[in-house]
Amino acid sequence: MLSDTFEKLLGALARALPEEGFRIVEGKELFAELSAEEISRAVGLLEAQGFLEVRYAEGDAYCLRLLPAARAYLDREQKRREEEARFLRRSLLFSAVGAFSGGALAGAFSFLLSLWV
Repeated sequence: MLSDTFEKLLGALARALPEEGFRIVEGKELFAELSAEEISRAVGLLEAQGFLEVRYAEGDAYCLRLLPAARAYLDREQKRREEEARFLRRSLLFSAVGAFSGGALAGAFSFLLSLWV
């Protein structure tokens, strides 16, 4: 799993680069929040992990191609986030139903106990 910065940069690259082939991009065009050195380091890391192919890098300009592994990673992460959100909604629903049914059962028990005593 990549850090948030690398994942954001990879997402920006996925939006900026075509499905196939290389494209020349400026570092600041991709991620204005990072310095040129940080972008260079991030591009190197993404290349080392097999997400990018770098044809050349001159200054702040990069000729890049996004590899299929990067798109597959982004798809997996999107599915994982959706599953986490679904799990959270389901847990919230079951917790609420459990709390209300427990409260109703306790109220009914209290009422029956008050009738008996």
